[in-house]
Amino acid sequence: MDRLTSATMLLKNPVFVEVMQKLWTHVESQQLNCNPIDIKKCQALIITKQQLSLIERNIHSIIDNEKAKIQLEREKEERKLDPRIEWGQR
Repeated sequence: MDRLTSATMLLKNPVFVEVMQKLWTHVESQQLNCNPIDIKKCQALIITKQQLSLIERNIHSIIDNEKAKIQLEREKEERKLDPRIEWGQR
C-alpha cells in the first residue's frame, strides 16, 4: 500500500477519527478547567494541542506531497508523449 492510500485511509478510518476527536475534546476540556496558576499544567496542555495539530498536519502533508509527486509524474509522461508541450504552457 502506498503512502497516499495509507494516509488517506487513516484520515477516513472511523476509529482514528473518533480517537482524535476524543483527544481534542479531552484536552480542550482540561484546558478550560485548568487553574491558571498551575502554569506547568497549562503549558503541558498547550504542548499537547500543538502535538495533536502536528499529527494532523503531517498526515495532510503526506497526502499533499504524494499527490504532487503523482501530478509531476503525469506531467513528465505527457511531456515525453508530446515534445511540443512546454513546461508552463498549456
